[in-house]
Amino acid sequence: MAHPNLTLLASLLKVLDRSNNMLDNIEDNMTFFAPSDLAMESFMAWFKSWNRTSYWEDQENIVWFLNFHTIYSDLSTQDLIALESILKSFPTMYDGFSLH
Repeated sequence: MAHPNLTLLASLLKVLDRSNNMLDNIEDNMTFFAPSDLAMESFMAWFKSWNRTSYWEDQENIVWFLNFHTIYSDLSTQDLIALESILKSFPTMYDGFSLH
């Protein structure tokens, strides 16, 4: 059962092949920043405005989306707060992009 504010993300994860879902890989240490339903709705609306309604039907696009919200380290909230003043951004698994 998904958190009530993460239902759109949960629906994407359900259609993703397990072999493509790096969040299922418990051997790797990662931190995933789960976008809320409001954030997902905003992102999806932006794509619809570009006539890309089939965007989420492509598994590669879902993997890209997950990579953009994932960093390589397993960090707690306290870790993130402590590192924020030093790093200013966290490189994601999507090459060339960082979370601020």
